[in-house]
Amino acid sequence: MKSTMNKFFLLILTSIITVWLTACCQNAETTFKKGEELYVKGNFGQAVEFYQKAATQGHAQAQMRLGEMYESGHGVILDMTQAVQWYQQAALKNLVPAQLHLGQLYGNGQDVAQDWGLALQWYGKAAAAGDPTAQNQLGEIYRDQKGVPLELATAENWFQQAANQGFAEAQFNLGLMYYFEQTAQLDETLAKAEDWFRKAAEQGIVKAMTQLLIMYQDGQGRRDFSSLANWLQTAANLGNPVAQHALATLYYQGQGVAKDLTAASQWYQKAAVQGHFAARFQLAKLYEMGEGVPLNLELALYWYSQALAQGYEAAKIHRDRVNTRIAEIAYQQGNDFSQQSSFAQAARVYRRAAEKGHVRAQNKLGELYENGHGVDQSLTLAVQWYQRAAAGGNALAQNHLGVMYRDNRGVNQNYKKAAALFEQAAKQGLAEAQMSLGRMYNYGQGVTRQEKTAEQWLQKAAAQGVVAAQSDLWLMYHDGRGSKNFPQLLEWLNQAATKGEVTAQSVLALMYSLGEGVTKDLAQAAKWFRQAATQGDMMAQYNLGTMYSTGEGVPLNLELAYDWYNKAATQGFEDAIIERDQVQKQLAAQLFKQAEAYYNKNQWVQAMATYRQAMAKGHILSQTRLGEMYENGQGIKRDNYAASKWYQAAADLGEVLAQYRLGRLYQENRGVNQNDKTAAFWWAKAAAQGFAEAQFELGMVYNYGRGVTRDEKIAESWLSKAAAQGLSNAQYNLWLMYRDGRGSKNFTLLLKWLQESAEKDEVMALNLLGLMYYQGQGVTKDLVQAAKWYQQAADLGDFAAQYNLGLMYEKGEGVSLDLVKAYQYYKSALDKGFDEAAADLERVKALLSPAQLEN
Repeated sequence: MKSTMNKFFLLILTSIITVWLTACCQNAETTFKKGEELYVKGNFGQAVEFYQKAATQGHAQAQMRLGEMYESGHGVILDMTQAVQWYQQAALKNLVPAQLHLGQLYGNGQDVAQDWGLALQWYGKAAAAGDPTAQNQLGEIYRDQKGVPLELATAENWFQQAANQGFAEAQFNLGLMYYFEQTAQLDETLAKAEDWFRKAAEQGIVKAMTQLLIMYQDGQGRRDFSSLANWLQTAANLGNPVAQHALATLYYQGQGVAKDLTAASQWYQKAAVQGHFAARFQLAKLYEMGEGVPLNLELALYWYSQALAQGYEAAKIHRDRVNTRIAEIAYQQGNDFSQQSSFAQAARVYRRAAEKGHVRAQNKLGELYENGHGVDQSLTLAVQWYQRAAAGGNALAQNHLGVMYRDNRGVNQNYKKAAALFEQAAKQGLAEAQMSLGRMYNYGQGVTRQEKTAEQWLQKAAAQGVVAAQSDLWLMYHDGRGSKNFPQLLEWLNQAATKGEVTAQSVLALMYSLGEGVTKDLAQAAKWFRQAATQGDMMAQYNLGTMYSTGEGVPLNLELAYDWYNKAATQGFEDAIIERDQVQKQLAAQLFKQAEAYYNKNQWVQAMATYRQAMAKGHILSQTRLGEMYENGQGIKRDNYAASKWYQAAADLGEVLAQYRLGRLYQENRGVNQNDKTAAFWWAKAAAQGFAEAQFELGMVYNYGRGVTRDEKIAESWLSKAAAQGLSNAQYNLWLMYRDGRGSKNFTLLLKWLQESAEKDEVMALNLLGLMYYQGQGVTKDLVQAAKWYQQAADLGDFAAQYNLGLMYEKGEGVSLDLVKAYQYYKSALDKGFDEAAADLERVKALLSPAQLEN
């Protein structure tokens, strides 16, 4: 009876458990489905709650979904550790997608440490369950020796299983094994390779199609170009560049499709645009020959260059050939544009020819850059192009380059090089070069001074009508040198000057200014300089600027001096540029000084107006001052936005204080949208100029990763630069890094900087030295030294040092135990607002007598 009853109760209990488990499973499935509904609607946060409930009840799909959400950060904080744990729980319940995903994570080392052992384990479970993706992955692992020895037979077995299920990648991989005879079955390997390639190709695997194309073009296999063309067409229509290139080849050769050069060019174009180097090369050939497209050498050159840039060396010969063909055409076009004064278009086509080595085009391009015709004036670029043309023997370029070397324009002044270049051009009969060479021999610039040789070259130039040479000859004769044919030369000079010849006017002006050959008359000199300067003579403009800047011959007038210097400077005369900028600095400095005087007297309106005037003269610091006034609300309503604009203008011009202040605005969300990245950018600019505060801020953003990728090495570097300039904050933060075991721990150098700062009574440095010696970090622990540094800081009124010194006197550390002094220092710290000293003060007070307290 008892046994029967036990069986009865056991049956009842089993039924209850079965019902309970069924209810749990049903409940878990219902909960999971609710989570799915929320997930589909994008309510990730709510979905997680339902997944969590189902997952804790053992629902494998819910566990998988939680893994996905923790991996993607949907509805939860991204957490790969949690993701892997949930994937593993699902995988242990034989959920194949979870097993497969774990294999991929560990195999790829994606957000987890790469572990081929675990990858094999999970891929193996999924593969054993028949998953073709896992089977194919196992095949690749054993074939490519990823964490395992080479096992081709095992690889083939897994590829075969996946391929038999119709998995295209495995079919392709199996085809490769047969193609390269890596299988145990060596009979009819090419036929089997073709079969598997075809199966993969039918599923759109482009690399299988290209393998078939290789086989067919090598005379292997069925040579079924027609089917191959259909497959490639489908893949090409989907935008695959490899398929597009292969299809273009079939159209070009007429294999599997009717030969069609237009279609070939179109498909080559599509592949080329996507970066396919072979397609780029073939497309270039079509443009060069005009096959399937209109002949276009520029496009041919472009696509050859693109292919060559990708390492396709065969394109180099073709590119060079096209370059040569384009060069002469471009030069002639440039001449046509120049004659029409279309200088911008001329510059564009001259450049094409010049870059291909055409010396006349190189000279023309140099002239355009020197004169600012059609391009922004650039003496540097002018020199570069003249040099290339001069090396090719072009007389005009040799002369131009000689002028640049002589006049210190675009290059460092070098008379020897100038003379050599003038001689090369002069021997080719260029009159301007003959004149310049004559001058150099006349003055011994770059050559040994030889008056006879000078006169010979000047006469050659004068005979060709060069007035400047005639003027030089007159100067020689006036000085009693040369053949002294004074009457003829004097007549040339006067006639030329009267007719408005600039050079003659300049020479006459120099004669009057120096009193050579005529009575010195600065008023006359100014008159002739002005006539020459008005016609654009930069030397006359420069000299007239000098007269106005010194007040010789004309009233002193810095504004007019600036104007004339500027006219010469805009022609590239570097001396004028220097003088103009110097005069402008004088004008700007005067205004800035006046503005500063207004500022110091709190005359804000006058200060702001004058700062603006100085700023208009290029005074960069004035822009920063205007920014400060807006930021501080001085004489105007506080406006951080306006401040940011002024700081931005100055910062863009390299003004270091503006760069630093602009960074602060971006960090503190004042006047601009808060942006740590932009703040770091401007601090980097200022820091590079040695601004200590910016170096400190940049070090801190790297230390904490604000706006930049956190990098303690870079942080230490910038903090060290600021610390070396005595910035205590930087020194303190370096100490924090070293104390925490980060950085290079260069306590020796830090100690040196701190001592230098301490000598300047920097309180923070004194405190930090005290702390280092007290704790023995970076130095040998020395309580006496600690007390010494704390004492210096305390004497300067620092409450932290006073408090620390109180502790040392109370304990007798580094000093004699002295409760009275301890009490006094605690009290000083407390009086300065350091509330933490209150308890210590009361403790010591209780130990002192009334007499001691009174004292």
